[in-house]
Amino acid sequence: MRRRPETHPTTPRVAPGPPAGHAAFSLIELLIVLVILGALAGMALPRYAEANVRYGLDAAAKRVAADVEYVATRTRATQTPQLIRFVPSSDLYWLPDMADMDHPDQVYAVTLSAEPYRTALSSTSFTNNALTFDAYGEPSEAGQVVLTRGIYQRVIAVDAHGGVTLP
Repeated sequence: MRRRPETHPTTPRVAPGPPAGHAAFSLIELLIVLVILGALAGMALPRYAEANVRYGLDAAAKRVAADVEYVATRTRATQTPQLIRFVPSSDLYWLPDMADMDHPDQVYAVTLSAEPYRTALSSTSFTNNALTFDAYGEPSEAGQVVLTRGIYQRVIAVDAHGGVTLP
């Protein structure tokens, strides 16, 4: 049988733990940390929102440029004239001679004002807002498509030989 160690009657029993006076953070310390975090969030949030706007606009511009290049390439491959119709009032463009890749029974159309782009199709410089490619993949005219989101603007330029640039 084990015996309990004897303690001296004048020695107090103290529970192990942090030294006295350092048990926790004070309310003032916690409030200071919260104020600092709030200030950092206040500086970061507008930058994040601005970056999100620019990202959506850039993604929309790249999508339009890729689709114009796709139509030019497909026109050369099939030697069949193709058309891209832009509708600035509805923020969309469509390819009446092509089926949607995900829904073959529907016409290929892109609504730029929808997710993930949320971008406006401001204007085009093409006659009747239509860009036609001949059987050799050459556009009917050089021009540009202007996209806007917030205060930002992107221009997709199509040259006379069907080259697409995002200046």
